[in-house]
Amino acid sequence: MPLLTLRKTRRFSVLDAVRRPEDWTADEVAAEAMRLARIKDHAVTLGGAPARDSLCWPFVTGQPCDCGGARAHLFGGYCGGAVAASLGGADRRKRCKRRVAGDPATPGNWRAVCARPHPAPGEVAEALEAWHAAHGRARVAVVSGRAGASRAAEPRRCTVPADAFASRLRRHAADSPYVAAFAAAPFFGAICGDEGARRLLVSKGAEKEISEAYAAARVVRRLARGIDEGDLVILDVCSGRGTVALLLAYLFPRARVVMFDKNDAMDLGHVGSRANLDYVELDVFGRGAAAALAAATRGRRAVVLGIHVCGALAPRVAALARDVDAVVGFALCPCCLKGSLGKRVKALAVGNDHYASLAAVLRLACERDAQPGADVALFRDDDMRSPKNAFIVVRKPGAGVPGG
Repeated sequence: MPLLTLRKTRRFSVLDAVRRPEDWTADEVAAEAMRLARIKDHAVTLGGAPARDSLCWPFVTGQPCDCGGARAHLFGGYCGGAVAASLGGADRRKRCKRRVAGDPATPGNWRAVCARPHPAPGEVAEALEAWHAAHGRARVAVVSGRAGASRAAEPRRCTVPADAFASRLRRHAADSPYVAAFAAAPFFGAICGDEGARRLLVSKGAEKEISEAYAAARVVRRLARGIDEGDLVILDVCSGRGTVALLLAYLFPRARVVMFDKNDAMDLGHVGSRANLDYVELDVFGRGAAAALAAATRGRRAVVLGIHVCGALAPRVAALARDVDAVVGFALCPCCLKGSLGKRVKALAVGNDHYASLAAVLRLACERDAQPGADVALFRDDDMRSPKNAFIVVRKPGAGVPGG
């Protein structure tokens, strides 16, 4: 019997039947993770934020508003539920329930047609994009090493001198073969002398992130076998500040590396350090996320990385990579257990290593979702300076084979 729980919201309480985490099998947890990863791509986003936040809803519904023009005054007098549904991500209880009309002669098969107009498919999103453009708001924030965008062109000064930074990294070389490889790399001097790159790497925990970058490079080489480096794009999804992406841009100088993250408030001065490094602001749960990844490949073959992705982000990255044709393979390095996935994995672990259980469930999820003939592997990289060092690596069938 399912456990009955009373879930309270701000406006009302809902009696709902919820399965307890311990009632789930590993196969069910994996299947549910991928199912949720795909149904969450329903929200239209603009500049990484939900598009519905840009619309003045009092104006839509005919109520007085006090936004002062900060939000778009569009679709006044339209059905608010239909407008919300066209943007996705809205509460289903607020959607129009009277639009579909059936046969009035059949009991229970007829609803009154809504008296208010409904927008055409895509009409609201297009209107909001035009409004953003007219008000000087970029549809998607992009910082490119080639373009020399403002944040990349004018990095803040780093207070740690280059010599002190180099000495510090060399002292940690004995702690990790990856850090040692970085300290001995031919580009080490160039990074030490670059203000933006040095400022990124002087932060606490930089040695850990350096080891993650070299572990990621090892995985990229595995996934990109048979692909000329000049024909390769590395898509670092949920990149954070971009330590991994920056070092990958140095390690694969002929490839193109693209960072994707929702947080555009980060200091991105280091992006200008490399001509082959770009940043794109992206909400991975947005409706256009897969299209954004596909557009970033620019006709090349791509590898997707999700390094230390938390909770539902891991299966979401896997779903996006699986669905983009230009992607030949992807790798996930999960981080922490969050949300419903985390609760179910903890219940499956039964006192064992929670992280190992998470990695095993994600491998199972990727195996279930993979195309026939795909190569799915799970391994741990003990050279990383982190106990969360599991990689789920998926190589699509025909990857690296011209025309495959």
